[in-house]
This record gives sequence, structure tokens and C-alpha cells, in this order.
Amino acid sequence: MTNYAPFDTRPNFEATESDISVALLTDHLNSTRSKLARQIGKRGVMEVLGDMQLLVGPPEQQCISNVALMMFCDHLDKFFPYTQVEITKFPEGSINNPNNFIEVPVIKGSVPTMIKRTMEKLQDMVIEEKVTKVDYQMESIRRFSYPYQALEEAVVNAFYHRDYQSYQAIIIEIEPNCVRIISYPGIDRSISQKTIAEGERFKSRYYRNKRLGEFLKELDLTEGKSTGIPTIQEELRNNGSPKATFETDDERRAVTVEIPIHPDSLVEQVDLQNEPQNEPQSEPQILGALEEAILNLIRLDGHVTRGEMASQMKVSLSTVKRSINKLKDIGLIEYEGSSKSGYWIIKQ
Repeated sequence: MTNYAPFDTRPNFEATESDISVALLTDHLNSTRSKLARQIGKRGVMEVLGDMQLLVGPPEQQCISNVALMMFCDHLDKFFPYTQVEITKFPEGSINNPNNFIEVPVIKGSVPTMIKRTMEKLQDMVIEEKVTKVDYQMESIRRFSYPYQALEEAVVNAFYHRDYQSYQAIIIEIEPNCVRIISYPGIDRSISQKTIAEGERFKSRYYRNKRLGEFLKELDLTEGKSTGIPTIQEELRNNGSPKATFETDDERRAVTVEIPIHPDSLVEQVDLQNEPQNEPQSEPQILGALEEAILNLIRLDGHVTRGEMASQMKVSLSTVKRSINKLKDIGLIEYEGSSKSGYWIIKQ
């Protein structure tokens, strides 16, 4: 009958009281404002775990459950090998130059510890904020290369739905245009490939580690109501980023989540890689459809603002600014007067 119980609620016959970190247990109880935090010293770890329903078996032979180890054991890989996070960055892309990569030291520990350290690494390595001051409003436009909440949801989901009996690490690959998170196994078979391809909401009929999810919910890391994917997509949409994509094979052996970088951040990377050389340009600049559209708007109304251009052409303000800079560089337009009362002039 034990085989029908979720893996995280099953007893672990090898674990002892010494495998539970008192510091991790106390920190969790304090962060969730539990009165049990003050009772650990008087009553002992095992009694507190019993109150938390983390012991399995009859009173004369109680065993620590797997979820207690996942939450409060700082050497979790002792019981579940390869429960770790491996982060690799490919500055030029894993396809363009797979031999050029940077490996981050393997992240181990309890599940909350690994989530925290993984997010700290991603925040340092990939999350950048860009603030742009615009003429038509007081507030600056703020956008991120990757919204923190979207990455956090993807990382938490990888731990939440992981098979802790699988000898596979959680793999994170940082490409120039995306962050790729690979975890094992794949998405539950109750969710069709069509739903996965749509990438909107996965309503699973089965939760692999439901008890672990309850603890992560106490830490405000997950909801456990199939809201993870909508949260990822909403955060990306609010940031002006493309949608995340999800992929799994027919055997559901692994799931790959790709979170794309904000287009402006990608353009900046390309601009840095393709800085102009000292050699003079021999070929004339060719105007695109966007530049032609801007010229037409200026011909109709020289006082048109950048914001109005973006609204009428249904593109981002940063895209309009790049095209305007291009037109200025080749000497086709210039702006005269103040930022409030000035106007555009077509020079040729």
C-alpha cells in the first residue's frame, strides 16, 4: 500500500534525527511564524517533526518522511543522489560555439536552499534592468532582460514536480537569447502535447510531490493550483517579453522550459558584438519599412512624438528610437527646438 502513497510522504528508513538540520527547521518555522520554533529546544526535533506530521509509522518505530529531508536536510544528495542544480552559460550560444562555456559550481543543499542559491546566481548572471526616460510622460519605462518572478516560478516548478528517485540534476543553460531549464521527468501524461505546446495552463490530475508543494506554498514560492505557467507568461507579457515555451518528449522523460530574453536586451547584445569597425562604410544605408513609415508620419505632421509613432505603428518605443537614430545617423532627419515644442525636419 505504501507504493500508492506519494513519494514525498513515504518513510525514509535510512534517515536519522542527526540528518535534520536544526537551523533549517528553526528558520522555516520562524519564517512561517509558527509557535513550534520556540519548542524545538525543549521538546526536541523528533517531537516537533511529529507535530508537523513529518513522521511515518507506529509510535514504537517512527521514521522521518522524505519531505522532511527535502526541506530540512542540508546534504539531501546523500539520500537522493544528483539532487542538485547545474548551471552552464554559453556566451556565444551552445550551437555557435559549444566549446566556449562557463560552469557555475554545483548547487546542493535542501530544496529551499537550492532554490534561493539558484535565484541568486541567475539574478547576478542574467537579470539586468534598463530604465528609459521618455518625453511624453513623467515616469521612466523600466524593463528587465528576464523578469525575476518568471524565472523563480520555473525554478520552483522544477523542484516541485521533480522525481527525487531519478539520478538526474536540474540543468540550467544560459544562452544569449534565452534561459533553458531542464528537469526530470517530463510533464504528466494527463496533459496533452497540444496543451503543452500552447503553454498557457497545465491542469494536472496528479501532483508528484504534493506535500512538498504545501511547504513551498508556506514560503510563498508556489500556489499548487496549476497557476505556475500562467504566472510565468503573465510576468513575461507585463515585461514586454515573448512567451515562454515548454517541451517534453512522448515518453515524458524530461521537460524543457525556455524563457526568452527581452528583445531590447537581445538587440543590445547584437550591437555590442557587431560594433562598427574603423573602416569606412562603402555601401549606402538601406531603409527598412519601419524607417519609411516614420518618414511618412513626419511628412504628415512634423510635431509627431516618438510615443505617437510607436502607438500608430504598434511597436515598442525602444524600436522607434532605434529607427530614429538610424535616420539621424544617415542625415535624413533632425529635431529642432525644445523637447516639448520642437518638431522634426526631413533634410533630403
